[in-house]
Amino acid sequence: MMLQVLNQASGTVKLMVVVALIIIGIVVYFTVPNILPKSSEQKYEIDRKLITTKVNVYLAGYPPKVVNQRQSYDSVTLGIHPNYALANGGIANNLKLSDVGNDVITTLGTLESNPTSGKDQSATPSWVDGDGNGERAPGELPLYHGDVSANLNIDHWTTTVVNVKNTEYVVDSRDWFIDMDMLVKRGYFTEVPASASLDNSLSGTGSYSWYIDEDGKVKSMLFRNPKPETDGFQNVYP
Repeated sequence: MMLQVLNQASGTVKLMVVVALIIIGIVVYFTVPNILPKSSEQKYEIDRKLITTKVNVYLAGYPPKVVNQRQSYDSVTLGIHPNYALANGGIANNLKLSDVGNDVITTLGTLESNPTSGKDQSATPSWVDGDGNGERAPGELPLYHGDVSANLNIDHWTTTVVNVKNTEYVVDSRDWFIDMDMLVKRGYFTEVPASASLDNSLSGTGSYSWYIDEDGKVKSMLFRNPKPETDGFQNVYP
């Protein structure tokens, strides 16, 4: 019946129908993918892209709503990484490489313990599966200098070495995890990404610990097994 009516219609009406169908097709093409349920992997990739974008905007010194010309936003300056190195920036509690010992380190990972303050330096967090069970032990794990911790039979974090003004320091490698709470506070996120873990936020409940590596790339580790090789989707979300 509809085809009959269309055949009897004028050329103008036919053209209008064709245009309407094209518009409907375009709307469906762009709208349907956004309303269809997304897989866990798709949700992970959405988080990765969003976090990468926000980190790059912050690193470039732009405010949350990017404008054509770089502007200072609060204390944001070019080349500052939005990780815990910034939160722990300072020299009052730093530790020179030449002074590090074999005992557990309790001064790092706190205020004024990272002399880089996140400026132009980042790295990969380093966790050691000391008990060999492939799972991170619960609770706050101890920190040891990386070169002396290999034979410990307990799960622990290790330090990384940074160079500031030609002096080498050791810092808590957890300083390289992205500080999601700070990014929310400054307006770069409206809320902590669902996939972000306690390594990224005091309210984090996700399965992934997001960090910025030595090449400035945003990567993730599994919270329960925080190794570099667990980057990417690991069959779990959030």
